[in-house]
Amino acid sequence: MSSATLVIAGQILYSASNLIERAIIANALSTEAYGQVGIGLSLLFIGTTVGLLGFRSGIPRYVSRFTDDTEIRGAVVTGLVASVASSVVVAVVLYTNVDLIASYLLDPGDSTLLLRLFILTIPVVTLLQIGTSAIRGMENTLYRTYAEQLAYPGLRLLLMAVFLLGLGWGIAATGYAYLASAAVGVIIAFALFNRLFSMRGPVETSFREMLSYSLPLVLSGLAVRLLTKADTLMVGYFQTTVDVAYYEAAFPLATGLQLFLGAFGFLYFPLISRLDSEDRLGEVNNMYKLTTKWVYLLTFPVFLLLFAFPSDVLRIVLRPEYSAAGLALSILSVGYFTQAAAGRCIETLSAFGRTRLVFMINGLSFLLNFCLNLYLIPEYSFVGAAVSSAVAFVFLNSLTVGLLWRLYGVTPFSTHSVRTFVALPFALVPPALVVSRLVTLSLPTFVLAVVVLPILSVVVYVAAGCTESEDRIVVDLAEDKLGRSIPFVDRIIPPRE
Repeated sequence: MSSATLVIAGQILYSASNLIERAIIANALSTEAYGQVGIGLSLLFIGTTVGLLGFRSGIPRYVSRFTDDTEIRGAVVTGLVASVASSVVVAVVLYTNVDLIASYLLDPGDSTLLLRLFILTIPVVTLLQIGTSAIRGMENTLYRTYAEQLAYPGLRLLLMAVFLLGLGWGIAATGYAYLASAAVGVIIAFALFNRLFSMRGPVETSFREMLSYSLPLVLSGLAVRLLTKADTLMVGYFQTTVDVAYYEAAFPLATGLQLFLGAFGFLYFPLISRLDSEDRLGEVNNMYKLTTKWVYLLTFPVFLLLFAFPSDVLRIVLRPEYSAAGLALSILSVGYFTQAAAGRCIETLSAFGRTRLVFMINGLSFLLNFCLNLYLIPEYSFVGAAVSSAVAFVFLNSLTVGLLWRLYGVTPFSTHSVRTFVALPFALVPPALVVSRLVTLSLPTFVLAVVVLPILSVVVYVAAGCTESEDRIVVDLAEDKLGRSIPFVDRIIPPRE
């Protein structure tokens, strides 16, 4: 199985487990409790981002560039020591102030136990991220998939089902499941990394160099995390946990649009970083164009389903009452779909070493989101939060793509990619909206849509003349996985020169 195919499979399993997890929580707990889980997860993700100190990107960048074993060990040790210390400090600060936090974000009378469990999980998840980042730097897809996308979410899902459905532990079950599964994930990640590279031996640390690269990514990463999670916290502050529950029902489904973006991105960052160090800018540009077009093509059917049938999707995946978040899901899907059209733009800038510029972009996007939230959430609740996020993501991706083109001449746009970006929505969005007004999806028709929409997307892609010879690179990956040729490819895709 090829690396790219394995990553895509891992991403699909990871996303599926997240959706199943949310469905279990939504069906086992009240709407108010589901909202509390969303707030707890937001604290976990934000705290982990701060605790990592930007080394989630820093470690793979330097591990992939260093050739001496002592320097590679030093890169891992640098990230490990700094991140553990930072995450412990973050957890201690949050834990000692948990009652104050709860007074702002939870409804009166809600227990703080869940928040305490998620706060205790911050250092553990940070360790897991460091382990998988080290594996990523070694450009090993298999082990990273095992640790981060199979073991951690799989065990979490199993424990969630046992604690919540089997033992009836209530809302605290989600916190215990995250804590225990992350601890096991840490053991697995570092055991697998040790099989790739031995940490025994001399160490040459690069604290100053790595910190100068990674520290700007702390604020940058925090801005991104706040861009995706501050909405939840602000809805909790201005509204109720029920409103948080509706927003948290729509949000995970919309983030599913990043599935293929993440799949292509795992090997993309270290590879682009290496190509940049070898001054092979033309290859960077070509790879960026090709991966962006394919991410767009693969993501479009999911976007179309969420955009045209949001209430039906929420009703089928979660519970009927969550269909009230349909408008929010439709709006969020637009914002997240712009990332498919922009491709790995932020990671491309980071690979070029422009971390301060990345921080500026993320910071401006968060400020825009925050200001819009202040105005829209008190008036429009979770729908206002969805609008704020969508606008901020459109701004972030547009600005980043523009800067890549201006500074490096790197762009996702080519003749064939522009055709793809225009043809698919022009041909399929209007009829989908018409059908959505005439048909209410049931489970069978939902499954039918999941099958038919990708086929229609490919038909439009071919009919509009979006294919090019470079598409065979992606097709070759699929054929390697299947161990056989894909029928009709020779008639559809022109041969590579």
